[in-house]
Amino acid sequence: MKNNGKFIIKYFYITLGTLIAALGLNLFLIPNQLAVGGVSGLSTAVNHLINIPVGTLSVILNVPLFILGMIFEGKSFAVKSLFATFTLAVFLDVFSFVPNLAPDLVTASVFGGALSGFGFGLVLLKGASTGGSDIIAKIINRRRGHLSIGNILFVTDILIILFATVVFKSINTGLYSIFALYVCSKTIDLLTEGVKFAKLAFIISDNHINIAKEINRKINRGATFLTGKGAYSYKSKYVIMCSLKKNEITMLKELIYKIDPKAFMIITDAREVLGEGFIKI
Repeated sequence: MKNNGKFIIKYFYITLGTLIAALGLNLFLIPNQLAVGGVSGLSTAVNHLINIPVGTLSVILNVPLFILGMIFEGKSFAVKSLFATFTLAVFLDVFSFVPNLAPDLVTASVFGGALSGFGFGLVLLKGASTGGSDIIAKIINRRRGHLSIGNILFVTDILIILFATVVFKSINTGLYSIFALYVCSKTIDLLTEGVKFAKLAFIISDNHINIAKEINRKINRGATFLTGKGAYSYKSKYVIMCSLKKNEITMLKELIYKIDPKAFMIITDAREVLGEGFIKI
């Protein structure tokens, strides 16, 4: 029963993601001839050449890509992606009657890119794909983890946008399509990787022992001592390295200020933190 519940929830979110993506495309992008890449963007351009519905075209164009997905990502991924592609195609054709909410290309690019990106990201978050460059991006990301899905999609989909620019014979449309694609890819990254972001703090202080103890006691975070040497004084120093969540940074600053107001601290973004207290490896 528990596994059945997880199965239903997973496919519910995949369905919801494809519905949101279809609305983003139909309400903002397709009526303004903006192609955000992928098979949906390619289908939008091809639809302008031959009178076949965008949803139907997306299914036809996805067949060879699903074969790749099954080979590299396995049967489970292929089945979920086939379901996602089918539901996206259905929603695209069913909701093709909806009005163009934003004839202005700037508004259409922002809201269309964000809404479709949120939908596509939700599908990817549940281990599926809506086909097209999503599948290619997921395969590359699996083997080259330092390359984010959003960035891979951005690069591969530029070629599709160039094709759409030629089809629609409009440089203006092509430029706004790139902007919509950028918004879409960043929204995907925010959804699929945003929860993994953390902060990394480096603290230099003569009171390093007390600071490390208080970090452990009050923030419940571990810390690591790194050895360093001042380039001006040539004196050996300890550097405290500590990974924290975003909402813990204020606590850290207050804690250090109370112990050593003269401490030197660097806080930077950590793309991903794996291990105890964060995400399991």
